[in-house]
Amino acid sequence: LTVEINTWFMILRRVVYKRKIEMISDAVSFSFYLTWIVIRCFIYPAVFIHFLELAQIQIETTGRFWHWPMIAIAVHFVLCCLNLKWSYDLFYPIVRSWIVSDADKPTVSNGL
Repeated sequence: LTVEINTWFMILRRVVYKRKIEMISDAVSFSFYLTWIVIRCFIYPAVFIHFLELAQIQIETTGRFWHWPMIAIAVHFVLCCLNLKWSYDLFYPIVRSWIVSDADKPTVSNGL
C-alpha cells in the first residue's frame, strides 16, 4: 500500500494543476517525484530481492523447489517490471527536454 502515497500525490498534483494553485504546485510536484523514485524505484526492487532471499532460505531448509507463497515472487516481479516501464514513460520526456533543445516541455496536462 506504500504506492498509494505516490498515487495520492499524483491525484493531488493534477487537481492543483487544474485549479491553478501556484502556491503549492512545486511542493506537490516534488513530493510526487520523490515518492515515485523512493517507493517504485528503490523500495519495491529491495522487497523483491528480500523475497528471493527468503525463497532461497526456504528451498535450502525444505529441499523443495516449489512452495505456494512463491507465486507472490512472480507477481512482484511483474509489478517491478511495470514500475520500470512506467518510470521510463514518466522520466523520458523530462530527460529528453534537458538534452534536446526543441523537445516539448513535459507538463501535467499531458500526463506528466
